[in-house]
Amino acid sequence: MNRESKSGERRAFVTDLEGNKQVVVDYYQTAFNGNPDKAVADHFGPRYIQHNPEAQDGPEAFIGFVRWLRSQYPNLQLDIKRVWGAPKETW
Repeated sequence: MNRESKSGERRAFVTDLEGNKQVVVDYYQTAFNGNPDKAVADHFGPRYIQHNPEAQDGPEAFIGFVRWLRSQYPNLQLDIKRVWGAPKETW
């Protein structure tokens, strides 16, 4: 199965568990280590729903949040300790 990214490129969905874990790690590291625009372009589909009821939906809201967070904490470092995955979900 393929999907089209915002940049227009076509790429295959990752269907294996270890691959899904790597996608999640790449997303978080890319976004929170200072490049949320790339994280959105690489990993978001056409619609982004934020599951925090206090936060806005949409990629622009996510990018704005990450930029705000990094402005408040310029030395922020993301240190992923563990990635858990199951066939239909990865965290």
